[in-house]
Amino acid sequence: MTNTENYSPDHVAVVATAGLTLSVYRTAEFPDCSLDGITSRVARLTLVGTLDCTVYRSGFVYPAPASMRVVTPRDNAPAVALEINHAPFRKSATDEPDKRVHLTPVHWDTLASRYVRTHPWTMAGGNYATTSDSRLSELLEDALGHTYGPLSVHDRVEH
Repeated sequence: MTNTENYSPDHVAVVATAGLTLSVYRTAEFPDCSLDGITSRVARLTLVGTLDCTVYRSGFVYPAPASMRVVTPRDNAPAVALEINHAPFRKSATDEPDKRVHLTPVHWDTLASRYVRTHPWTMAGGNYATTSDSRLSELLEDALGHTYGPLSVHDRVEH
């Protein structure tokens, strides 16, 4: 079933916007390095989909699998997407580049009826997010071919 099958227009937005709750991990020993990024203000994030940038750098967020759409983002658990990129280096000239992942802030675009990047360019702010929920591990296994530890949150924006 797709996001829009058998749903009223009002229900489509709720289904497409839901995601999986992640806990934020930050160091207690140093000041915040995210320059007022979302992880400096909240203890939870909501993973709402994937942003696959392995072919081209797109702002399109593919909705999370149906099994992961369990909670709607809130002010105290804003939306993020799993961004997938190619690593900037290869083991050899003939190898496929490795994939790397991180979380990036997204917001709901009401005109497009989908999530889009909050900022066109972000970088790591020093904080991480993860969950013990196996659905995150399954998503990472599908995207990367292996599991992954806590995910870096790229919520730092320099003006």
